[in-house]
Amino acid sequence: MLDRRNSKATPSYEELLAQIEALKAQVAHKSTLKVAKSGGVSLYGLGRYPITMYQAQWLKVLAMSVQRRPRRSSRSLPRVEASGTAAHSSL
Repeated sequence: MLDRRNSKATPSYEELLAQIEALKAQVAHKSTLKVAKSGGVSLYGLGRYPITMYQAQWLKVLAMSVQRRPRRSSRSLPRVEASGTAAHSSL
């Protein structure tokens, strides 16, 4: 389609959707850490604003994540049959 204002072809709807998906893919994988002079570490890329904490705070968060991680044993995982479907064993 030709735009009369600047005589450039405007992208089609499908092309715009493809560009949006490409931009989403680029943004989704960008997370960075920055260290300030004050010692704070900022995590960018999870949301609109960065998460900034000091060393003791990061250590508390990491310790909580280890404590809250579910414990899985081999008995709680589903068996995979030869056909590729999961079958639960009776405990």
